[in-house]
Amino acid sequence: MKDTNQNAEMLRYTRKDLLDEWKLRNGYFEVRRDCELVRDDGFDFDRVLQAEIDCSYERLLGSAPLSMVPVFDITEDCVISVDDDLRVTVVLPENCVRVAEVLLPGWKCGVTEFESQSSGKAAMQRNEWLCGRRENPVCVEGIRCLYAYSAVSADNFMPDKILAVCRPADGVYLFAQSAWDLLLGSKK
Repeated sequence: MKDTNQNAEMLRYTRKDLLDEWKLRNGYFEVRRDCELVRDDGFDFDRVLQAEIDCSYERLLGSAPLSMVPVFDITEDCVISVDDDLRVTVVLPENCVRVAEVLLPGWKCGVTEFESQSSGKAAMQRNEWLCGRRENPVCVEGIRCLYAYSAVSADNFMPDKILAVCRPADGVYLFAQSAWDLLLGSKK
């Protein structure tokens, strides 16, 4: 995935830097550095905190406002096909957490609200007279994929834009300064 983050002003932490910042913000200070203490009956506190950080970060990516999390253009990273009924299937990359916007050629506007497969609006997409068209496009969420209704033609279905919240490379954490309250949750 190219570095196409749409949000400027993102804080960037490595795993170690975020762990140190997490400890500081939660009051786990290291006050003595002039001695060494070795115990073999304790637990790995850093590992416990790292699991907490990863869980909080995943929750942040999945639910925080888009201005607080990294949003990437993933158009080139998706596998895209079109059916005979002009339904466009978009297979999302594995690091995609949630899609923010989809825009197909010829659509009057992009789709930013996505229907679950069990919704009434999703059921309407099976009817050629009720399904989404260029004036009122609809996207239905699948498992690691989206179904976009509908392409203007079978020859012109490659999306102009697919924006999504994605996990950055392993060991990197990106988020806005304002996301710290959500990231720390009730601890702050």
